[in-house]
Parts: sequence; C-alpha cells; structure tokens
Amino acid sequence: MNGIHDVGGMDGFGKVMYVNEKDHPYFTHDWEKIAFGLLFGTAGQGLLNLDEFRQWH
Repeated sequence: MNGIHDVGGMDGFGKVMYVNEKDHPYFTHDWEKIAFGLLFGTAGQGLLNLDEFRQWH
C-alpha cells in the first residue's frame, strides 16, 4: 500500500492467517471473562464511561 491512505505500515508479509474459533476461544482464562463482564455490566448501567480509559497528557 503506497497510496494516499498509507500511514507508514509495511506490506509484503503474505496472506493473513485466520484462527478457527473452535481451536482458539475468545477467553483463555476465567479472569478474562470476569473482566469483560464487569466492564460491560458497569458501562451498560451508566456507572462507567469508556472515555474514562483514555490517557490524558
């Protein structure tokens, strides 16, 4: 990609390999499920705003 939308990445690494969902689950540890549930549970109730995760300089 060497056009107007190029943001400095590199090309030529070959085909992108996709992983089968059955072989690679979304969550590999129990804590990941809990963290995901807490994030979207609190955001869904209006207790947490995703903008709170932005890093301010």
